[in-house]
Amino acid sequence: ADLEAQTRMAMEGIKQPLEAAGATFKDVVHMFVFRARPRIGDIGRAAVVINSYFAPYGHKPTSTNVAVLELGEPEQRIEIQMVAVVD
Repeated sequence: ADLEAQTRMAMEGIKQPLEAAGATFKDVVHMFVFRARPRIGDIGRAAVVINSYFAPYGHKPTSTNVAVLELGEPEQRIEIQMVAVVD
Protein backbone atom coordinates (compact mmCIF):
# COMPACT_ATOMS: atom_id res chain seq x y z
CA ALA A 1 0.00 0.00 0.00
CA ASP A 2 1.16 3.54 -0.65
CA LEU A 3 2.07 5.96 2.14
CA GLU A 4 -1.34 7.66 2.18
CA ALA A 5 -3.16 4.32 2.40
CA GLN A 6 -0.84 3.08 5.15
CA THR A 7 -1.34 6.35 7.05
CA ARG A 8 -5.13 6.00 6.77
CA MET A 9 -4.94 2.38 8.00
CA ALA A 10 -2.81 3.48 10.96
CA MET A 11 -5.25 6.26 11.87
CA GLU A 12 -8.23 3.91 11.63
CA GLY A 13 -6.36 1.45 13.85
CA ILE A 14 -5.97 4.20 16.46
CA LYS A 15 -9.56 5.39 16.13
CA GLN A 16 -11.02 2.10 17.38
CA PRO A 17 -9.25 1.98 20.77
CA LEU A 18 -9.90 5.70 21.27
CA GLU A 19 -13.63 5.14 20.79
CA ALA A 20 -13.56 2.08 23.07
CA ALA A 21 -12.11 4.33 25.79
CA GLY A 22 -14.82 6.95 25.21
CA ALA A 23 -12.34 9.28 23.50
CA THR A 24 -11.86 10.91 20.10
CA PHE A 25 -8.92 12.42 18.28
CA LYS A 26 -9.75 15.63 20.19
CA ASP A 27 -8.38 13.91 23.31
CA VAL A 28 -4.99 13.18 21.71
CA VAL A 29 -2.28 15.41 23.19
CA HIS A 30 0.81 14.04 21.43
CA MET A 31 1.64 11.70 18.60
CA PHE A 32 4.77 9.90 17.50
CA VAL A 33 5.15 9.32 13.76
CA PHE A 34 7.84 6.90 12.57
CA ARG A 35 8.56 6.81 8.84
CA ALA A 36 10.71 4.15 7.22
CA ARG A 37 12.90 4.98 4.24
CA PRO A 38 11.53 8.53 4.02
CA ARG A 39 11.36 10.23 0.65
CA ILE A 40 11.01 13.88 -0.25
CA GLY A 41 7.41 14.96 0.35
CA ASP A 42 6.53 12.07 2.69
CA ILE A 43 5.90 14.29 5.69
CA GLY A 44 3.47 16.46 3.76
CA ARG A 45 1.58 13.54 2.22
CA ALA A 46 1.21 11.75 5.56
CA ALA A 47 0.27 15.04 7.28
CA VAL A 48 -2.66 15.62 4.91
CA VAL A 49 -4.17 12.27 5.95
CA ILE A 50 -3.38 12.70 9.66
CA ASN A 51 -4.75 16.26 9.74
CA SER A 52 -8.02 15.11 8.18
CA TYR A 53 -8.73 13.11 11.36
CA PHE A 54 -8.12 16.14 13.62
CA ALA A 55 -9.82 18.78 11.42
CA PRO A 56 -13.38 18.09 12.66
CA TYR A 57 -12.21 19.02 16.17
CA GLY A 58 -10.19 22.09 15.22
CA HIS A 59 -7.36 20.52 17.13
CA LYS A 60 -3.87 19.29 16.31
CA PRO A 61 -1.66 17.69 18.95
CA THR A 62 2.07 18.15 19.25
CA SER A 63 4.10 15.55 17.44
CA THR A 64 7.46 13.88 17.22
CA ASN A 65 8.48 12.75 13.73
CA VAL A 66 11.23 10.18 13.40
CA ALA A 67 12.86 8.75 10.28
CA VAL A 68 13.96 5.13 10.70
CA LEU A 69 15.67 2.59 8.50
CA GLU A 70 12.95 -0.06 8.88
CA LEU A 71 9.72 -0.82 10.71
CA GLY A 72 8.21 -4.19 11.69
CA GLU A 73 7.24 -5.33 8.18
CA PRO A 74 9.35 -4.89 5.02
CA GLU A 75 6.61 -2.97 3.17
CA GLN A 76 5.58 -0.85 6.18
CA ARG A 77 6.40 2.82 5.65
CA ILE A 78 4.68 4.47 8.64
CA GLU A 79 3.90 3.73 12.29
CA ILE A 80 1.85 6.12 14.41
CA GLN A 81 1.46 6.12 18.19
CA MET A 82 -0.68 8.56 20.13
CA VAL A 83 -1.10 9.68 23.70
CA ALA A 84 -4.62 10.71 24.70
CA VAL A 85 -5.92 12.16 27.96
CA VAL A 86 -9.30 10.80 28.95
CA ASP A 87 -11.25 11.83 32.06
